Amino acid sequence: MADGRWDAFEAVAGAPITQITSDGDASSWQESRHALLDLCEELASALADGTLPKVLSLAQIWIGRGGRVRLLDAPLLPLGQAFLDGPAFTGEAAERAVLLLRAAVALCARHQLLPTHMQSFADELAVRPAHEETLAWAAGQLRELVKQPVAVGWDDRLGILAVAIGTELTAYMFLGLGLSLLLRGWLNGPIERLAVLVPLLLLLPALFGFLFRGGPAFWLARIHVRRSDGRAASRWRCAWRSFLAWSPIIAFFGAIALSSIKPSADRLQPGSLRFALWNATVTGAVLAGGLLGLVFLIGAVYAVARPQRGLQDELAGTWLAPR
Repeated sequence: MADGRWDAFEAVAGAPITQITSDGDASSWQESRHALLDLCEELASALADGTLPKVLSLAQIWIGRGGRVRLLDAPLLPLGQAFLDGPAFTGEAAERAVLLLRAAVALCARHQLLPTHMQSFADELAVRPAHEETLAWAAGQLRELVKQPVAVGWDDRLGILAVAIGTELTAYMFLGLGLSLLLRGWLNGPIERLAVLVPLLLLLPALFGFLFRGGPAFWLARIHVRRSDGRAASRWRCAWRSFLAWSPIIAFFGAIALSSIKPSADRLQPGSLRFALWNATVTGAVLAGGLLGLVFLIGAVYAVARPQRGLQDELAGTWLAPR
């Protein structure tokens, strides 16, 4: 109709970021980091052209198709809801823009283990002044951070495990051989040497874990050992984790070495009580060693299947994250 009036409305597809982040796996850090970059650029653009809404809230951050972010002029509240669930930011334009970005970062990071580089960004954003320069800094940081790995994958964990077995375990074995030759001049019997050697070898993983905050392989692969709250694990916790990871296989080799010892006939006569006790001790050590070797194998498979938190991490209260 020539004199008619046509109103065109865009179909709103998507959901506010507050709803998406409450869906658990629907908002992994893989997608959240891109959404935050979009939000940062939207805020900077609105601030530059003077179109930033007078009041900002998390409900105005709209995630559309393909994960793209739009900043709404006003929140779209569900039918019957008259008030926002979260805080509303007012004040100067730059201030409310930075406050909204901080709140969005905290929301996306909730219940997630952030990579070390992203945790550092969030910590610095929290203390920077609420100025326009902070938005420019955040946008530059996020453009680089979205290119960085977000988590330790199964293939990363498998590679690290192969490197650790090929380097650390080999180093422990060679050190054990060297110490055995050294102890030979001090202790006559092989049993006495083994009783001293195995505890010393068990301390080596803890020492390497303390010095390298998790071990040489983690240091080379730039993997960070974190606490359950996301902060860096202490050196002592890293040492405990490393001890838990390597002690089963070291004890396994110790049991093999014990089973290969043949006591002299003048010390243990066949058929004597001491001989029977010795056989029982060796048999028990071999069974325990075999069980520990199985534990190490299960732990290795579990670590590849759940690369961010293996069995040793469950016991030590730690997580693995990229630096």
